[in-house]
Amino acid sequence: MTQPHILLVEDDHELGHPLKAALEVAHYTVTLVGAVAPAMQLLQAFGHVQAKCFDFLILDLGLPDGDGSSLLHWV
Repeated sequence: MTQPHILLVEDDHELGHPLKAALEVAHYTVTLVGAVAPAMQLLQAFGHVQAKCFDFLILDLGLPDGDGSSLLHWV
């Protein structure tokens, strides 16, 4: 059985890295990015492969290049 994969979008390293580590201890696979643009690039790249890659999306609302809610609407 594969581990659930989470896309974590958080620009605060003091919050993002410990959260990523805690989720990995709980047997999740976590990809951490710090802005909307790289999150969109990842989601677009996996969409072109036609494969479900992320099971969950955890979003910060205040990001350096936009906000999490705009990314959620895009998804």
